[in-house]
Amino acid sequence: MKKLWIISFLLLSVLVLGGCKAPVDQSQITNLAIKVRDTNNQQVAANIKVLHAGEKVASKQGSEVKFELLKNKNYKLEVDKEGYLAKTVNLPLEEDSNLTVKLIKVANLVGNGDFTTPISNANPKANGELDSGDSWVYHQNSNGQGSVTIEGGEAKVKVNNPGNNPWSVQLLQGPITLEKSAYYKISFEAHADQKAKLHLKLGANGNRGWVGYEERDVNLTTTPQTYQFKFVMEEETDQQARFELWFLNQTDYTIDNIKLIKIKSGTATEQKDEVKIESGEIITNGSFANKTVGWGSDGNIELTNQAGKLKAKIESIGDNSYTPQVNQKGIKMVKDVTYTVSFTARANKARKMNVAIGKPLNQAPWYIDYIGEVKTFDLTTEMKNYKFRFTMKEESYDDAKLTFELGQITDGSAATTVYLDNVRITPDLGFYTDSSLTIDKRVSRIISLMTLDEKIGQMTQGERRHVSPKQVRKYHLGSILSGGGSTPGNNTPQDWIDMYNNFQEEALSGRLELPLIYGVDAVHGHNNLKGATIFPHNIGLGAMGKGLMEVNKSKQAQKWIEKIARISAQETAATGMDWDFAPAVSVVRDERWGRSYESFGETAELQKLLAGPYVKGLQGTKDILSKERGHVVATAKHFIGDGATKWETGDAGYQIDRGNVNIDLNKLKKLHGQGYLEAIDENVGTIMISYNSYQGTKMHAHQELIQNYLKAPQKEGGLGFDGFVISDWAAIHEIDAPTHYAKVVKSVNAGIDMFMEPSDWHKFMIDLKTAVKNGDVKESRINDAVKRILKIKFKAGLFKKALTDNDSIDTIGSQEHRAVAREAVRKSLVLLKNQNQILPLSKDNKFYITGSNADNLGHQCGGWTIKWQGFSGNQATTGTTIKEGIANLLQGQKGQIVNDLNQADVAIAVVGEKAYAEGKGDDADLELSVSDKRELQRIEESGKPMVVILVSGRPMIVSPRIENWDVFVAAWLPGTAGGGVADVIFGDYNFTGKLPVSWPRSVEQLPLNVGDKNYNPLFNYGYGLKMNLEN
Repeated sequence: MKKLWIISFLLLSVLVLGGCKAPVDQSQITNLAIKVRDTNNQQVAANIKVLHAGEKVASKQGSEVKFELLKNKNYKLEVDKEGYLAKTVNLPLEEDSNLTVKLIKVANLVGNGDFTTPISNANPKANGELDSGDSWVYHQNSNGQGSVTIEGGEAKVKVNNPGNNPWSVQLLQGPITLEKSAYYKISFEAHADQKAKLHLKLGANGNRGWVGYEERDVNLTTTPQTYQFKFVMEEETDQQARFELWFLNQTDYTIDNIKLIKIKSGTATEQKDEVKIESGEIITNGSFANKTVGWGSDGNIELTNQAGKLKAKIESIGDNSYTPQVNQKGIKMVKDVTYTVSFTARANKARKMNVAIGKPLNQAPWYIDYIGEVKTFDLTTEMKNYKFRFTMKEESYDDAKLTFELGQITDGSAATTVYLDNVRITPDLGFYTDSSLTIDKRVSRIISLMTLDEKIGQMTQGERRHVSPKQVRKYHLGSILSGGGSTPGNNTPQDWIDMYNNFQEEALSGRLELPLIYGVDAVHGHNNLKGATIFPHNIGLGAMGKGLMEVNKSKQAQKWIEKIARISAQETAATGMDWDFAPAVSVVRDERWGRSYESFGETAELQKLLAGPYVKGLQGTKDILSKERGHVVATAKHFIGDGATKWETGDAGYQIDRGNVNIDLNKLKKLHGQGYLEAIDENVGTIMISYNSYQGTKMHAHQELIQNYLKAPQKEGGLGFDGFVISDWAAIHEIDAPTHYAKVVKSVNAGIDMFMEPSDWHKFMIDLKTAVKNGDVKESRINDAVKRILKIKFKAGLFKKALTDNDSIDTIGSQEHRAVAREAVRKSLVLLKNQNQILPLSKDNKFYITGSNADNLGHQCGGWTIKWQGFSGNQATTGTTIKEGIANLLQGQKGQIVNDLNQADVAIAVVGEKAYAEGKGDDADLELSVSDKRELQRIEESGKPMVVILVSGRPMIVSPRIENWDVFVAAWLPGTAGGGVADVIFGDYNFTGKLPVSWPRSVEQLPLNVGDKNYNPLFNYGYGLKMNLEN
């Protein structure tokens, strides 16, 4: 009926506003005249909308407008104008009315947004506090290099090096006051000299944990554009907030006309129509903090709120027990669940009160009782606690009724005043650990107890810097992650444990006591943690695997991979982490890709060999992944085709990373899907979706490949994956869709179950809840996602023991673990040239050691070590550099390291790449650095025997210079055990590694892979020499 009325009303509005005559009873029409003025009583031409029941029924623009509307209705007017604070007016309309709306002009909250004055010379303090003096500050850190100038009223930001962190190069301003619950609009103009990414952050300084109140990644083009969006300040008012722009790519940026406008104050009245994430309590307003909202009555009884309690004044007693009564409807009851009903109560005169829960009917028997018997309580004049338990035996029902009966009850029917407080109905959660129930049955029962908000919370993952422990409980969050370089306190194991338990305790204090699952990128050991054992990156493990495969020792390769993964899991679990975003089972097909080292190699055979054992090492040998036993949930990533992207199709300002894959579907599945087959066969818990596109469609929106292939049953031609699917870091933002809401709808319907939304997690929740209510996402899709997530949490032992202890922290970085890492390095090395049998080296010789990577722990570990982009130098963590390893090996021998090339018998040059990660490592040239080339030339000209060791995440172009070298060794990114290199080149062990990728002669050959029609690499896939150790 309501919908029919709105439709007719809309029709009326259209006819009246369009000047047509409508057959409407004119006695039901009233006129509303509106004037819009500013605070100086000057006319303001504004946008005026009239709403009823949330639906727009009319709108006009102007400073003086008139509407013809139906009488006796409650309307809401929304009046807004650019540059003014928007205003909302609730208007009951009974007769012709005149209304004047005054708008307050608002100022830009940022200074110098048009860059007409110089940049400030202020600097932020160590804790981030900043006073930029109503202008902007240029700030660089973490190896970021650039400059800013103001030209023609625009800021020109030149980025020479974007640095190790996203915030390495930035413009910022502060302090800015952001008010709790207020609505803001941000706008700015920007472009870059090439496709590039800009990150915008409105957030706190270090005193409030660097929390981001609003963060956006903006993809810029070479065409100037205006970008604008709105947000609500969800946190407490911050008078020291900062406006930050992070410049993420090496290019020139242009910025202008930055505005931050408060468009609406955040009162409860103004927000009442907003979608919110609600408490999951079965009883609404059981504490009566919100007056009498949610409560009703029957009979002659008056309900009011007195001092935060429900006051029920009985005017007269009816002729039965249930008249009068206090009640609440719309209560969800689930079959076979045991509930506890609790409340506090008193009466001005002692009397009895019955409590009933059931389902009212419109016909005989008129009522179905859920409790089984009437519960009668003796109320006294003293406030007391009461409770009882019952098991729901009837079919589940979403609209049950709780009744406090205050009518005719034997020996206790006084007409008095009764007070109620702290009314709760809580389910008994003992079935969580009931082993007689299958995990599927336990999960189904939990889902039946959950509200939509709680389900959406389970699908949401926020980053620790952008989520507080209290928010975990408030918003029912299912997961937290630590991104690369996101570490607590002083980055000690105990700091990690304390942080984890703080988050987990809040999760367990929620209504359903659902544990969260904490994820981390431990991709070559627990690489965020200082002092952890860092193994070679996957490209080196691929070389080890290929080498053992070539001599029919595939089983040995698998045992080694499993052992390495097992140690990674032990050290990760020791700090409380439940979940590892590893292994990457990417198949790299173009070494210019900045993620090449995350791949085992260029063929499916390496994924088939190594992916399964890696998962087995992380998770254990059975489909139970208990952290208690040193296991973590594994993640096969990035599904699918991340290593097959085409050069110059990259997204987010990168050249190839996140680009497009355009091979046929059969090849995609056969070449790039093998690792997932092996991982699924080992019951991998989760699979992460890739940033790349497949034939123009972003994988995060690719329903055909996720929902209809990855998750489809094997009998239907799918992979039969029954774990849960996780998105990559803020990856849904790159989906081609006009709004964030549309991106959420596409990605959820595509089959993603949990969403890694580091800073936008709350916005994601709101949009997903709205999408379900709008029918754009079915609740069955939500239930499937939550079912998968909860199953993995059960298998991980989180419902048995969620909190962690420090019993295993002594294993972190232990000598036993470091010995395994050293052996992994030895097995990963590939000897590509050994002219005149220079190797093995004699321990009696003198060695001159040089090169950018000879004594740099950060470079030999590579990206994803301590920080996202890695580090440079030897201070960030514990380990042995290659030079230190050689020095250690020569102790007690005749040989020594000398500082003068002329005194050396042999020169060792350790050259290669600096640390990098993801698209920041995309490289069109693959050339050695100028300084490394200079050192190599100096050695070449000396005539000394020359050993070149390349520390890199991929092949680099060494033609034609390699002709001058006696020895060439590919050491990949060996991690913290640099001593493993010395062990081999001095002959204590032989080389066993083989190339997991083809080595190009020049970049013009790329992409270059075994099986290509014109295959002519410098070194073939699978190539690798041994030394003659007979003497």
